[in-house]
Amino acid sequence: MTSKTVEVGDIAPDWPAIIAVVLGVTAFSVAQGLTYPLISLSLEGRGVSAATIGLNAMGFAAGLAAATLLLGHLTRCATADKLIIASLCGCSLCLATLAATSSLPIWFVARFALGFFVSMVFMLGEAWLNTACPDRLRGRVSGLYGAGMCGGFAAGPLAIPLLGTSGGLGFALLAIYIALVAFLTGLLTMGARTRPEPSSTRDLFAFFRHAPILILMVLMFGFADIAAISAMPVYFVKSGHSQAFAALSVTALAVPTALAQPFIGVLLDKLPRRRVAISAAAVAATGYLPFRWLYRRRCCWRCSR
Repeated sequence: MTSKTVEVGDIAPDWPAIIAVVLGVTAFSVAQGLTYPLISLSLEGRGVSAATIGLNAMGFAAGLAAATLLLGHLTRCATADKLIIASLCGCSLCLATLAATSSLPIWFVARFALGFFVSMVFMLGEAWLNTACPDRLRGRVSGLYGAGMCGGFAAGPLAIPLLGTSGGLGFALLAIYIALVAFLTGLLTMGARTRPEPSSTRDLFAFFRHAPILILMVLMFGFADIAAISAMPVYFVKSGHSQAFAALSVTALAVPTALAQPFIGVLLDKLPRRRVAISAAAVAATGYLPFRWLYRRRCCWRCSR
């Protein structure tokens, strides 16, 4: 997506648009944070195999990819704000479908559609944020955006101990919440001054050629994120922990990320952004080493028994 920087200039941020984007991405992350462990735990409780649970998670990822390829065509047919509102409504309908039926084939279709719609919210929201925010504030506003996204992701699993994993109540309440966010987003966009310009798939692949390292970083993050939040709850349940503990493990994973976002945003405004990105990637990679050590210690302890 390209940006209409003329509309914003270097002085006044478009706060209605920024708030609408933060609301939308928070709804996106709450949906992802709740549905990933909730779907995995629901399917595991019904005796579905781990391979099928993994394939269901891949359906969500396939929806993300489809939205990326169709983004250019859709933005030529409708403005970004309308697409965001329509995608939020689509998310609500997908969640209502998950609440209304337990049919596994329908869950695969709904999971694919959910991935499609939340990807639209995410991509268009980031493009709109780039348009609505002047460069001098972009790091700090991006930190606020990231905090809302990660905070919503951390909050989603908290509903599982309260609502359980059967009966579809969690999906139903989340569908109502996202429908409300769609309504509020519509009200906010009425006062917004900016809109992202239409994009094309050709622009997307051109970006791949110009920023391959950035694309690789995003791919690695997406792989690690989806693998962790899909498999970790099932792993804990199979290890003898409760479903509530398994769901809260996803929250524990997301809370530090949410807390770090404003700090990272300040660094992005004060330091070279490439240096900040590389440093963050190095710290994240180093953070995996203790888990490897703990896993080996646990295996040795089991063998000694």
